[in-house]
Amino acid sequence: MLTRTVVCCFTTLIAFAAFAVPSGALPGDPPVAPLAPEDGQSLPVDPDGILVRFACPAYSSAPATPPFTTPSAGLISDYGAAMSSAPDLGPDGRLARTDGVGGVAEVTPGTCEARLGSGGFPKPQLTPGTWYWQAWRACSGCDSGWETSPVRRFVLAADASLRIVAPARAYVGYPFVVAVTASGASQLGGVILERRVGSGWVRVAAVDDGADAAIVALPRGAQQLRARAASGSQDVTSPAVRIAVGTARRWTTTARDDGAYRDARRPSVRFRVAGKGRRITGFHADVPTQCSSTTNSTGIEPGVSTVVLPPVRIAPDGRFAVAATYRGTRVRFTGRLHGRALSGARAAVGTATCSGSIAVQARRASS
Repeated sequence: MLTRTVVCCFTTLIAFAAFAVPSGALPGDPPVAPLAPEDGQSLPVDPDGILVRFACPAYSSAPATPPFTTPSAGLISDYGAAMSSAPDLGPDGRLARTDGVGGVAEVTPGTCEARLGSGGFPKPQLTPGTWYWQAWRACSGCDSGWETSPVRRFVLAADASLRIVAPARAYVGYPFVVAVTASGASQLGGVILERRVGSGWVRVAAVDDGADAAIVALPRGAQQLRARAASGSQDVTSPAVRIAVGTARRWTTTARDDGAYRDARRPSVRFRVAGKGRRITGFHADVPTQCSSTTNSTGIEPGVSTVVLPPVRIAPDGRFAVAATYRGTRVRFTGRLHGRALSGARAAVGTATCSGSIAVQARRASS
């Protein structure tokens, strides 16, 4: 009788253990495990999302309960993954902040992939910096309702570059144009130009949004200039260019350049060159613009802004560049006077609601 009693009680203990639910994963199930990228790995930004791979083995989402004798099987659709800007976990053990997710697909038995990102703005998959990711699966038999993988870290870097083009020589007191080209990144922040001072760099100008050049004035001496922009937490800088800035002398323009100038294509363009080719006076031009509109169904409507400028100084090499605000309108006028004609000249205007620019192809009309 004693032997039978012991056997009975031992059987009861086994039955109780079979139905006990631990606080974490269900017993006997292989875990969710991150496979790629490696922890701390550097990856390029990707508009299509950041590819992650993790182990997604067959598992039980709930233990067997009478009258059922087998556990409830989990599905591939019960797996998920997300990326986050912070590694903090929520009460359920998953990332507390979700910046991007992706659909999970089983690529080989027991191995899944997901492309993590967002269709909104800003897109985390395009934002350089440190990010975190985690995979998980639903588990109705677990205390938190989820089984999770460890959190892994990766670093996104933009394949971005900046380049500037500037004249090799400039003159004290005469601003000039620096062209800026950005490539390889869709989310470069405000681009600025910096001048080398000692062992550091100081800001000297900014490139307006939507523009591809800035107007710069530098002090005398051998100068170095570069462009810098932010892409997420990543700084992007251009190679430095060297510019020799000297005292203004030996003008290439002469008194033969003086006189009235007209643009045969644009009757509104008129100005005079004076002072032996050293000043542009009385500049006037009508510039077609595109303006935001609350009444037009397209959201924009055409307009016209008039550019009127005070005298503009011409540098010894014939170049000129001016940026000013006239009656609330931002105005830019740049180009070069050579052979009694303007080359590469543009006039641009901008207001809170309108913007536009024209090429100015003016020649001397009379002496």
